[in-house]
Amino acid sequence: MSSSSSSSTHRRALSTFCLANAVIAVLIGHGFIASMASQTSALGWVYLHSALVAQIGLLCVLLTLPLALLAYTRAGRTAILVLGPLLFTSFHIFVYIDRMTYAMFRFHINGLAYNVLTTPGGFDSLRLSQGDFVLFAVVCIGGLAAEFWLLRGLLRRADEIAAVGARLPRSRLIAVAAAALVVCILADKAIYASADLRGVDSITRLARAIPLYQPLTVKRLAHRFVNIEPVERAKVDIIGHPSSLAYPSHPLEFREPDQRPNILWIILDSWRFDAFTPEVTPNIWEFSRRAQVFENHLATGNATRFGVFGMFYGLHGSYWHHMLAEQRGPVLMSRLKELGYGFKIITPSPLTFPEFRRTVFVELRDRLDDNMPGETLLERHVETVEMFESFAASEDAQNPFFSFIFFDSSHAPYDFPPDHAPFKPYIEAVSYSSMSRLAAKRDQIINRYWNSLHYLDLLTERVLDALRSNGLLENTIILIAGDHGDEFNEHGFWGHNSAFTREQIHVPLILFLPDREPRRIPWVTSNQDLVPTFMPLLGTTNPAEHYSNGQSLFDPVRRTRIVACGWDECSWISDDGHIIFGTQTHRAWGLDILSHDYKPHPEAEDVLARRSPELGSLARDLSAFLKR
Repeated sequence: MSSSSSSSTHRRALSTFCLANAVIAVLIGHGFIASMASQTSALGWVYLHSALVAQIGLLCVLLTLPLALLAYTRAGRTAILVLGPLLFTSFHIFVYIDRMTYAMFRFHINGLAYNVLTTPGGFDSLRLSQGDFVLFAVVCIGGLAAEFWLLRGLLRRADEIAAVGARLPRSRLIAVAAAALVVCILADKAIYASADLRGVDSITRLARAIPLYQPLTVKRLAHRFVNIEPVERAKVDIIGHPSSLAYPSHPLEFREPDQRPNILWIILDSWRFDAFTPEVTPNIWEFSRRAQVFENHLATGNATRFGVFGMFYGLHGSYWHHMLAEQRGPVLMSRLKELGYGFKIITPSPLTFPEFRRTVFVELRDRLDDNMPGETLLERHVETVEMFESFAASEDAQNPFFSFIFFDSSHAPYDFPPDHAPFKPYIEAVSYSSMSRLAAKRDQIINRYWNSLHYLDLLTERVLDALRSNGLLENTIILIAGDHGDEFNEHGFWGHNSAFTREQIHVPLILFLPDREPRRIPWVTSNQDLVPTFMPLLGTTNPAEHYSNGQSLFDPVRRTRIVACGWDECSWISDDGHIIFGTQTHRAWGLDILSHDYKPHPEAEDVLARRSPELGSLARDLSAFLKR
């Protein structure tokens, strides 16, 4: 058998191998579009399916190209047998993991996934069980073996035919598949380009479901060559000059503050608004009777990174990436340092993920207690409380101090001691990998969530009692809040970091000010209002807009712009619902208009027409602290 005959038969075998894997990948990836296809128009259905087949098919062809080139080499068969199964097994695993990520969070594997895997402490935050890793390993090994068996069989058959000098018969199946791929590519690009040109958001927004999708826009060509004016959609351009901050926007000026009270912030991870009750958090509820309770308080993000960022910086979450790039701390912490405050920052989990050591606490790296020695998360929580109790009893607590305690055992899988479970029955374990199968056990998951918060309520009471027993309570401003909420399939999502629903961003906020009468405050407030509330107490005389996107918590002026952000998009929340816009280059186009129940708004065009005059002001907010 000649080498040219061998390479030819190998390439034909690889075509069949590519087609088989494309079919498998499309079947795996159909989950991307299954729910969307049933809720869209006929044209949307055609677009979704053609786009999925086109994208998967092209990716499979690209993966096959290096294998086809190997067919020309002397050791081609061996190299193909090794590389082929590895490439396509990895591809199928990627498609499956990306599909599960999209189903839960409505975004594809992106910079966030890279961030998780490469940042110290990030991988640990996934909280995967040993069973998850075992199952993953079994699937990988099984897939690799099946791919090897398939490819070896195809190559062996090709070699047998070539050995007797015969030619492989022409495969009509391969020809039909190639033609179908071309048709799908043309249909996909034509439908998208037409919808983009005509401003049909109901089609273009579907593109986000397709992994690694590159949209085709022909606006400029249409205008230049056929004189067709595109329908312009409202757009928020937030892409500023990278790593070039103007924060604060004006030099800050100060007066000597009237007093220097202690400040304590206690944050409970994933604590949503309706879990602040006398039953779930009895001690905090009782304490709140002496404090200011903000009944309509919204987090600045649907994840810890953006919720805590908004608290300390008073800015929209879109500034996170800039602050992290320049490792710029918040003006709040700088002012506390200038006033000679001591610091006691205590967290059970490392502050490396999210990257608060490089943002919020970048000026205090050598004064952080975020590496408790306990073996379990619950042990580290107890050690956190014990450390604060020792601090409150020490001489250091006699000088003004700022303390931050972050309890994160209320994050999924919702940890608590087995003997501290007032809400029953509860599910024994919550695994992200099997979340879709847990819908039937929703009530048990919620009970587990409530149990975790009930336990943190007890630890919070110990912290407050340490202040009381050491005579510090009446000279300490105390803030107790959630960084974001958690959703339990109310709108098709689990957990957080997936949407800007009420369950994910409406959180409790209790603020104890020793010299203020307690009351419940009904107007809408945001995490970004904390800094404009605290800075004047610390002697800042500048208006809030010089260092924040927020306003004082006690300013009853009606808010026209509440913004909550995620990894690559933000939501402008108003009486009309949500206007969602991208914050990264790959999501910097288009707007989604959703109702408060997170469905396509029935009057989207009217909402956009009403709000369009304010988009320019919103854009200025999003670039106010970036250099021009």
